[in-house]
Amino acid sequence: MDAKKKRWIGITGSIGAGKSTVSRVFAESGYPVFSADEIAREVVAPGAPALAEITQAFGPAALMPNGTLDRAWMRAAIAQDPGMRTKLEAITHPRIRARSRELADAAFAKGAGLVFYEAPLLFEAKSETALDAVICVAASEANRIARTVKRDGSSPTQAKALLDAQMPQEEKIRRSQMVIWNDGSEDLVIAEARKLLAALEGKTP
Repeated sequence: MDAKKKRWIGITGSIGAGKSTVSRVFAESGYPVFSADEIAREVVAPGAPALAEITQAFGPAALMPNGTLDRAWMRAAIAQDPGMRTKLEAITHPRIRARSRELADAAFAKGAGLVFYEAPLLFEAKSETALDAVICVAASEANRIARTVKRDGSSPTQAKALLDAQMPQEEKIRRSQMVIWNDGSEDLVIAEARKLLAALEGKTP
């Protein structure tokens, strides 16, 4: 890999596709991997401007007694009124994008050549415009549902509803530059992730 070439690469995919496994492979190989979900928790922490805006927009019911965001209340409110999701994302997404840029720039300043950003809603948040490329982790619907059921203890019907609420996998694939298919064993997807990483590092033709 050209030492002067610094690349910020997104990792996305539908629920149950296997994004976290691919991200773990990259992290264990020594590359910075930042999670949009973790940043999202950071930007709505008590005392953060975003939490104050959320409280103003949704009222005190959006907060737990200890002053933290009541995520269960927000999920229920969004389920009843999808417009509330748009309002919430208008508050959080710009801050998540800005913080992810700060973290990536700090990693590049420390000498990283590749920095990864795992974001389930990468395209929905319009975060791809700042990235050099996007990897989509994909799998059959049956496998995505089965993994979601196993992970969350949800029913197949609930898992299917979560999938249907997301951007279609085909659209994520279409808008990505690289795809890792995860329809086999964990060992197989780990091997595919390592193969793609080697290509990004310039170790393969």
